[in-house]
Amino acid sequence: MSSANAALKAIRDSIKAGNFEKAAREIQAAETSGVSSIHLFLFGIAAANALGKESTALAYLGKAKEIANDNAEVIRAECAVYEKFPTAVTSEGLQVLENAIENEGTSDEKREKYRKIRWLFFLRAGKVANFEQLPDLEDALGDFDVCEALLKAAKSGAKVQLSIAQKAFISAKDQLSQPEHLFGVLLFNSAGFVGALQQFAIEHALKFGTDDQTIFKTVLCPLAEFLLKQEHVSPDLQTLIQSEKFVPEGKPFTEWLVHLLNGNIALAYDALLKLSPDVYSRWPFLGLALHTFISTKQYVRALSLYRATVKYFPAALNAKLAIFEVEAIFANHGDNVDLKNIVKIADRVNLENPDPRLSEVKLRAEILLGTVTPLEVDTAAKGLSDLKRLELLAESQFSVKNYKAAAFHAERAVEADEHSWRSKLILAKCAWHIDEDYDEAQDQLRVLASEEPFVADVYAAMAELMFEGEDFEVAKKLIDHATLLNPCRQTFRELQDEIYARLDLPVADRLKNLNAYVQLKPYSMWAVKHATILEVQNGHFDEAVGKLKRVINAMSNDADVDSEVKRDAAAIWGYVGVVNFHRGQTLSTMYAFESAVALAPENPSYLLQLALSQRKLCQFDKVFATLKLFRALPASPILKDVAHRLFLETVALYAADLPAGKAQLRQLIVLFKILGAMSTSQWCKYRALTFAVANALKLLRGYNESVLEAVLPEIADFAGKFSLTDGTTILKLEVGLLLSLLAIEENAGSLNEAGVRLLEFAWKLEDVTVAVAARRFFRKAIVSVTDPTIQASLYINLGLTYSVPGALDAEKALHCFLRALQLNKNNAAALSLVGFICLSLNRFADARKAFNAAHILEPDQVQHWWGRALHAEITGEKNTAEVRNDYQHSLSIQPCSQAIESFAYYLLEAKRKHEAVSKETFFDFTVVKSLLLTNPQSDILDFSLAVIAEHFRHFEEAAFLISRVSSRSSEVQLTKSRILTASPNTSSPPGAPESIQRLNSVYHASLDEAVAATGFKMQMYITLLLNSLARDNSRIFWKFFTAKVYPLIMGFVNVLGLDSYWSRSIHAVLRENRPPHKLLEVFPLVRPKHEYTSTRALQVDTTKFVRYDPAVAPLLEIFTRLREEQPTEDDVTFDEDDASLLIPSDLLDDDDGFGDDM
Repeated sequence: MSSANAALKAIRDSIKAGNFEKAAREIQAAETSGVSSIHLFLFGIAAANALGKESTALAYLGKAKEIANDNAEVIRAECAVYEKFPTAVTSEGLQVLENAIENEGTSDEKREKYRKIRWLFFLRAGKVANFEQLPDLEDALGDFDVCEALLKAAKSGAKVQLSIAQKAFISAKDQLSQPEHLFGVLLFNSAGFVGALQQFAIEHALKFGTDDQTIFKTVLCPLAEFLLKQEHVSPDLQTLIQSEKFVPEGKPFTEWLVHLLNGNIALAYDALLKLSPDVYSRWPFLGLALHTFISTKQYVRALSLYRATVKYFPAALNAKLAIFEVEAIFANHGDNVDLKNIVKIADRVNLENPDPRLSEVKLRAEILLGTVTPLEVDTAAKGLSDLKRLELLAESQFSVKNYKAAAFHAERAVEADEHSWRSKLILAKCAWHIDEDYDEAQDQLRVLASEEPFVADVYAAMAELMFEGEDFEVAKKLIDHATLLNPCRQTFRELQDEIYARLDLPVADRLKNLNAYVQLKPYSMWAVKHATILEVQNGHFDEAVGKLKRVINAMSNDADVDSEVKRDAAAIWGYVGVVNFHRGQTLSTMYAFESAVALAPENPSYLLQLALSQRKLCQFDKVFATLKLFRALPASPILKDVAHRLFLETVALYAADLPAGKAQLRQLIVLFKILGAMSTSQWCKYRALTFAVANALKLLRGYNESVLEAVLPEIADFAGKFSLTDGTTILKLEVGLLLSLLAIEENAGSLNEAGVRLLEFAWKLEDVTVAVAARRFFRKAIVSVTDPTIQASLYINLGLTYSVPGALDAEKALHCFLRALQLNKNNAAALSLVGFICLSLNRFADARKAFNAAHILEPDQVQHWWGRALHAEITGEKNTAEVRNDYQHSLSIQPCSQAIESFAYYLLEAKRKHEAVSKETFFDFTVVKSLLLTNPQSDILDFSLAVIAEHFRHFEEAAFLISRVSSRSSEVQLTKSRILTASPNTSSPPGAPESIQRLNSVYHASLDEAVAATGFKMQMYITLLLNSLARDNSRIFWKFFTAKVYPLIMGFVNVLGLDSYWSRSIHAVLRENRPPHKLLEVFPLVRPKHEYTSTRALQVDTTKFVRYDPAVAPLLEIFTRLREEQPTEDDVTFDEDDASLLIPSDLLDDDDGFGDDM
């Protein structure tokens, strides 16, 4: 035997003996001695494997493969190395293992080991895709080591199919360490695996605790669902939550959840209130917070939380939460309006998600509303449990005060469930109502309060019991606690306010409670009404109305507000309106009743009150519109009678508000026609209406006889009853009506009115005896009042009784007027009358002082203007121009025939002398027309008015007036020709003076003829038309003549490009108004540089002053041709001051000519 063989034999013996370290030394020695045999290397592999020396085994394997790579012994040795050291497998080695696996000679045990090595190789090498494609993948996922390796690979970032990783976790979860187990649990944290996630999270928490926040939240999810569904918690979860370390320590929610899971719901509620809402703003903390609020009956908070975060709740809870919402709304109901809405909501939700609890809620709401009988409740509750049916029957019987039946059903309900607090509450109340055993009722309620500490109804019942026993302090504490638990119930608030009132607590405390309730229930009209009343009684009227407005404004934008709520709100506004009325705030009264009508338009009383306030404010058009709405509604006969009288009084007042003319006469005719159809007793018994009729008769009497002759047949029924034929008979009827009022009630007002009528009678008949009778009335009135201002007015009337024409007692009249000044030193009327008396006594200096003082006090009083003009005429202290200006100014205030004639006289005198007549004051011809109705027709009046109309270029009016003059004097005829020349369709009469013919050509001829007639060029012709304007103060002229001159100037400035002076003047006027005129149709000019909007509405319709302008037709022709001859608008340049204008192009035509009016 050679030494090499001997060495191999010794090595083999050592290996067989298990002495691997000796064998390793021998192998190393043999190799050092130069032995290089395949068997030596195979022995080295065996020894290295036994000793766990991976690198040595791999080195010997490499040497063996160099000698005989395909040797079967070498292949088995290589497999043995990989089996011992799986991490040593390489891609080449994997092929060896694959061959061994496929070799039928390989034992099953070896084959399984080789397969596992292969599986682990793919995972270690990062070849997850190859691993996932293995045909024996299912077998691989059954091995723990493989599953653990797979999870680690996935955790390290390898792309592993989720389903494969989940299978691996499920297979190995019981043996995994905490990190891999947590990773495996989170593999199910996606949609579709919620149930598995929660189950695995519970298992993880049981094994490793809840330190991981994701695991903790995941575990809480099923807990929150179980609690909200009111279902039993699973055993595993129950075991978990009972663990002391289930809730992580040191977290914001720790205290809350510990108390909640331990069943200390009250402490949990207190802890929850300390938390920021952000802590429980997401699921599952959201669900646990909602459960906490529900368990403590805090439905206001519960409902608010749910509605604000509904999108975060799991979809699986939608049905349950919809039912909860209805139950919470019922628990939060305030009054009957809320209960009606609850019935509707319960029906709607029940259609979508049928549930017995919805039927229960609906029945409870209907019981409180009183819309179902106990028999109907019994029928409707058959689908519910026996307990619920008994509870509902007890509540129904109690609501109809059948206390014995209620107690019977409540006792049976308590037998069925000893925790039925509703039934126990009814039993306590029945002991109170049936036996009047307050002690027993109180004991039962105390026991119930200890069992159900969060039920507000129990504390409210105890408070009511204490209130009945007049123990108000205890009652206050109990009701305050009840409203703290349930702040929504109106009955609780009513009892609270009543207790506070009995304790005489400050109004501020009561208001605080009521305002808090209004914030919670904005549409609780009970609270709004009581808060309003308390504010008013406390002197805070404006605050009360302000709060009421905010509530009503919010309500007006809410389409879901119940009509009953709106009616209640209208009643509150009605109360505010009445308070305003008694405060003398008429405008606020109207606004209050407008609000009431807007909320309850079907209430005739509010409409009538609104009409009364509108009448007091003289808004007559609104009164008629309101009464029209009133007539469309059914109302009591009393209200209809009041409305009818109001209508008649308003017609009379409206007529008095109108100037004399057709409109006023139309109103008077309507009034007297209605009165004629009524019996006299129907309206004479009402003081206000009788007085209104007397005033209407005074208006009618103011017209001349020709008008009365036309009107009286129109009111034949009324006139026939009182034999009215002329102004004198009308005055007699006025006196009779006022004397009848005096017979009913004698006061200063009726005495004064009767005296005034008698005074007018005395002046009309120049009868001193009648004046003496009037004097007695004024003296009685003076004695009956203490107000110095009223006394001053009465002294003026008394003084006028000494001023009857033909019987003037100047000294006594002056004494009365001076007495009026003593009582009221700022009495301009008394000063003017003093001035007139001084004129009659030739005390001209005193007269001047009196008139000047009246002018300072009241510049718009017409009497001192007349007086100053008369004084100047008598004394000659002023020139004729100043006298004329005084008369002219008086006409702008109040025209009268004497002033008209005087002004016309001075105007003609000035024209004869070719003097410039000031146009700084102007009077309205619509007012002047009333003189034709109130004065007898006379040539002097018509002629004077015609001259004035011509002077102010009102040619149509002038033509109408001059045509009425019958005088044939040469001056009148010349004036008539001149005036009629300016009228339409008029030619100069044959033989007319040359000046008249030229004037006719200017007004009516073609452009060429008009220019030839003037003898001037085009621009000079324009200057001729405007020469009067050029001599006057432009601003004053614009004030009164804008309607006619504005379009002319606009045409001249824009077509001819005149200098900037006119532009400045025009733009100054545009800031006041822009009146319409037909000429604007020619120049509807709009430029972008400046835009002026009207700062005030026109006081009168200016179109009535330009119904026919004789200059319109030729000027239209002139402007049209000029526009064609001039450059286009783009080529025309303007001064910088020529600001842009907005000229209306839609104009109104008024064809109602001056001559058509009466």
